[in-house]
Amino acid sequence: MIAFTSLELQEVFVKLEITNLQIIPIDFLSLPDHALMTPEIKSLIPPHEKDTPNYFVLMSSKFHFLKEAILLDTFKTSHFAWLDFGISHVANIDNLENLFVD
Repeated sequence: MIAFTSLELQEVFVKLEITNLQIIPIDFLSLPDHALMTPEIKSLIPPHEKDTPNYFVLMSSKFHFLKEAILLDTFKTSHFAWLDFGISHVANIDNLENLFVD
């Protein structure tokens, strides 16, 4: 598994001690779609608690992350999938590490 994560959350993945995990820290401001979020574009997005301009940048960046994982091909596989751990903002993840216990 490859985990693209912010520097702030990198330690969460390290603590999980998952075998076959590659952690790739990302800088949000360096995401390709971040540069596209001009003030003009931001003004088109109605104010909403969840659907902020940064949210849209992150959502559109999923394709960038998946492409990077395919290009890295760390695990020499023919299958790739996206698992979104962002659900944590609406779900209880207190026992997240239990999901990965062998």
